[in-house]
Amino acid sequence: MDYKRALLNFSYVVPNMLAGMARPGQVNPLREDLSFLRAQGIKAILSLSESPLEMNPLHETDFSYHHVPVDDFTAPTIEQVEECMDFVERMLEREKKPVAIHCGAGCGRTGTMLACYFVKQGRTAEEAIAGLRTVRPCSIETEGQKALVYQYEEYLKYRPSTSQQ
Repeated sequence: MDYKRALLNFSYVVPNMLAGMARPGQVNPLREDLSFLRAQGIKAILSLSESPLEMNPLHETDFSYHHVPVDDFTAPTIEQVEECMDFVERMLEREKKPVAIHCGAGCGRTGTMLACYFVKQGRTAEEAIAGLRTVRPCSIETEGQKALVYQYEEYLKYRPSTSQQ
């Protein structure tokens, strides 16, 4: 099991709620990796890789799945971050489904999105990045990805509040 965890670069960043990982199905068959995720308690998958996962194995399971394609070694847009945060929050808060976020290796794009989640939860960008890197050292691979986390922090400070509408 530890071999599988290492192969998938899988780890929880919020215990039993939110995890980061490499793309399932790259080394082992996707069904096998989905079984591993199920055993870890994961019930929802957010994919940030360029292409979506193979849908047949996903349809055979009870995983909720959302795909937001982000090119490797790039940062998502603020709009993509918001789309991802909407999915993650819906899964965690309303549907009570633990979420795994993945890209290719589970480092750059995954780390960027995980850091943005922590910013949305009230941490500063600096705190989010530093804290995340203690658990997932490879998180956030480019200056553009790091800058996006800081931009997202500023965006959240100044966006119109939805509660005032």
